[in-house]
Amino acid sequence: MLTVLQPPQIALSNQAVCPSQAITLDAGAGFAAYAWSTGDSTQTIAAGVGNYSVTVTDANGCTATASANVYEDSTLTTEIYATICQGEAYFFQGEKYTVTGVYTDTLVTQSGCDSILILDLEVLPTFFTQLLVELCEGDAYYFGGQWLTQAGAYTDTLTASNGCDSVLSLTLRSIQGVELQLHQQLCTGDSIFFGSQVITSGGTYVDTLTAANGCDSIVTFLVEEYPSVTSSLEAAICEGDFFQFGSQLLVQPGLYYDTLQTVNGCDSIIALTLDVLPVSTTQLSVELCEGEAYEFNGQILTQSGQYTDTL
Repeated sequence: MLTVLQPPQIALSNQAVCPSQAITLDAGAGFAAYAWSTGDSTQTIAAGVGNYSVTVTDANGCTATASANVYEDSTLTTEIYATICQGEAYFFQGEKYTVTGVYTDTLVTQSGCDSILILDLEVLPTFFTQLLVELCEGDAYYFGGQWLTQAGAYTDTLTASNGCDSVLSLTLRSIQGVELQLHQQLCTGDSIFFGSQVITSGGTYVDTLTAANGCDSIVTFLVEEYPSVTSSLEAAICEGDFFQFGSQLLVQPGLYYDTLQTVNGCDSIIALTLDVLPVSTTQLSVELCEGEAYEFNGQILTQSGQYTDTL
């Protein structure tokens, strides 16, 4: 009687191993002998990356051979690049990160090997700019899409080139212009320079300048006009006399002028017409007998001679 025996069944298959690790290859229990390609004769061996074979012999003396390939299951490394704006947070594997840096986390794949996650986080700056603007009363300042006319604090948020907020903080101050009133007297015939104007008559004039604070300085100029005064005098002197006119001593006939100032500071012109009258001379010749007397303008004359009297 002939009996055909079944060969041994070896449960050995290809397997993956994590880097720098080893696995156990098991040829199965119940065999009488084991012969591994590594020279081992045990049921199991520790195996790294490589090809292995084993021949088993059962109790009946039957043999069977099987092989297995142990290959490396490479570590899975995933890099994540992320950016956030200052003041924000990035959540990575259940953790909250707010500072620039490189963060890692290790997971386990289905094959039991490590899966490394690397987070490269960059925190981008936000920008905060403070502005101080002085606004002249009546003017307007354009800020944040609106025209501002009132003093106060205003904020506008823009997007910077890095995608983060750029916050503008504006402090707006209102300053006033200067109003000035001037008063001046003007003599008729004179002129005054006011700004770009030449003023020759009385009235109210206005000019706008720029004050030290950059605002309008409105100057109101009140001009009061006073006339010059001209008066005429007539005088006569006798020939040989003089006439004092101002600082002049006049002896010749003619028309003379002197300029004085009135109480308001304008010219007072005096015109003098001077007439010089001739002196009348009368000569008397009197003969007087000796012992007689002659009365001449209150004088009793008894001596010969020349006598003069002025009437």
